[in-house]
Amino acid sequence: MSGQPIVVGVDGSPESGAAASAGWVLAKAAGVMCRLAHAMRDVGSTLEMAGTGVSLDTLELAMRAHARREILAALGNAVPPAIADRLIVRPGRTTAVLTEVIVETDAQILVLGGKHHSTLGRWISGSTVQQMVRRLNVPLLVTAGAPRPRPRVLVAVVNQAAISVICRIPRSSNPAARSRA
Repeated sequence: MSGQPIVVGVDGSPESGAAASAGWVLAKAAGVMCRLAHAMRDVGSTLEMAGTGVSLDTLELAMRAHARREILAALGNAVPPAIADRLIVRPGRTTAVLTEVIVETDAQILVLGGKHHSTLGRWISGSTVQQMVRRLNVPLLVTAGAPRPRPRVLVAVVNQAAISVICRIPRSSNPAARSRA
């Protein structure tokens, strides 16, 4: 596969599993790689272990391995093992980690699972989608639940790069397009 990959932000929630599945289907149809990325808590900036004699490097490696196991278990069969095995797990704020992965991989699009936060929940913990919209310079696809056999798709295209990605998807991989042809 060549071309710019599709990056999917995952956090272990059912919504991120649906996003991973949608991102993989989109990447497969476009003939590009799908990269999953997860941001974990940054142990280095936490002073909880200060003075305990616990090595922060050892703790971070253990936390990274634990986060990887949890995400892979939550994903289940949403994506093939070859995609899941290349999961990127990094410490840091979600927006910073996803932005780094997008830049490093030269991604063409970011896929996130949409969650229905309450106003209070969004105010307290924020919304990754809202934060990413403010700092992204690539298109963002927000999924709403698990992919359906005959999905309805709303596409708002704002640049030529997004149009080229959508136009490269063959009609045969899109049941809705096939039924209207």
